[in-house]
Amino acid sequence: MEKSLLLSVLGQNFNKHKERVCELLKIYDLTILGRQLMDQEQKDICNRVLSENAFFAENECSRGEVKICKGDRITDETFDFLMSEEDFQKYQDLQTPYLVAQNICDEKGYFVTNWYTKELEAMNELSDFIIDSLLPDCFAKQFSKVRHSIVYKEKLIDITRKAFTA
Repeated sequence: MEKSLLLSVLGQNFNKHKERVCELLKIYDLTILGRQLMDQEQKDICNRVLSENAFFAENECSRGEVKICKGDRITDETFDFLMSEEDFQKYQDLQTPYLVAQNICDEKGYFVTNWYTKELEAMNELSDFIIDSLLPDCFAKQFSKVRHSIVYKEKLIDITRKAFTA
């Protein structure tokens, strides 16, 4: 397909589907925000449990400038993997009431709203719509890899976002 013809087809498809793409971009952005808020709330809860309870490292670990030695008190959730299995289970059990109170999970530990799944579903819907509705048919096979790669989907969404906000 000639470059000028390709740009013409893309321009027509962008104009035709602009409202739907903008709607799907907003939904995707909201699911990202929901996941980020849930992640931060979980991190805060983990660190609260660590500040209120003493858990100790069973192994050594270095990350950047931080070094945790065997027997050190764990004060940051990024090092919770250094706990014994028994302590880790207790640590998780202590988090559950806080997670339930924040409506992140139920009493059994299941997510009330799984933002990871919602984000992936929104990403799939948006990237599929872009491929099926915006790109000329002659690119369908070339872009089939995008459907199976989160990295390519993110790139496609970023390019589309730039095109729609330019």
